[in-house]
Amino acid sequence: MRHAFKVAVVSDLHIGSTVALPAAREYVLPDGQRLHASPAQLWVLDCWNKFWAEFHKLPAKRSAIIVNGEFCEGEHHAAQQISGQAEVMESMAIELMRKHVSKVDKLYVVRGSGAHSKQQGMTDETVARELGAARNASGWRSDYRWRIEVGGVLLDVAHHISGGGVPWTAGNNVRRALMTTVLRAAERGERAPDIMLRAHVHQPATFEFGHTRIFITPSFKLRDEYSHKIGASLAPIGGIFITVDNGAANVVVRTFQPDREQVTKL
Repeated sequence: MRHAFKVAVVSDLHIGSTVALPAAREYVLPDGQRLHASPAQLWVLDCWNKFWAEFHKLPAKRSAIIVNGEFCEGEHHAAQQISGQAEVMESMAIELMRKHVSKVDKLYVVRGSGAHSKQQGMTDETVARELGAARNASGWRSDYRWRIEVGGVLLDVAHHISGGGVPWTAGNNVRRALMTTVLRAAERGERAPDIMLRAHVHQPATFEFGHTRIFITPSFKLRDEYSHKIGASLAPIGGIFITVDNGAANVVVRTFQPDREQVTKL
């Protein structure tokens, strides 16, 4: 079946982190140093390639990619688990995304957090500009929020959402975000979105109320020092496929599960 529309949604790529998606199996820095991806990064890269192979095989008349914030890891919090300065990471992201962007009709980019994407999301803006992303009302190639109509289905896309990583409060963040958005739309007499897309917390989640559904995308980053510090669970990585036909959307959260932590014997 050839779909009317298809959209791939990814976020939190964190390119430049030593525990996230690498730009390639081997990457040469400006001074000539060669970076080789770790075994864990090679697994993430393999999952990345599988994700895009599956998306590109989906037949559709129109297609788009949404990157919901944080192409790059960035230089933040005196972090040591990084490869090169921010501008090198931006170059890595551009090279990694270019071939996928060339196969779709449009690219939309959302600005991530200041910690990873510089103030006002200028790392995401830089990558978006180089890749020819769609412009917002002010002419910039990225924005904090996009409202995109796809074949009659209204998408509401923003990077940030509150936490909810502990098991006993799991799901509160998506319920709060959805109900807040729906109620505020009602107050303003606006159309409530059909699909809300959020990111940032690396833990996929979903909730539905009325005709509105919300999804948090997985990331393409494994646990770093901070994740271990807060006791974050071993989250899946991946992204989202959306197909739209006759005004109805089908959403697939495509995930890849890391191996369980090994148990050693005394």
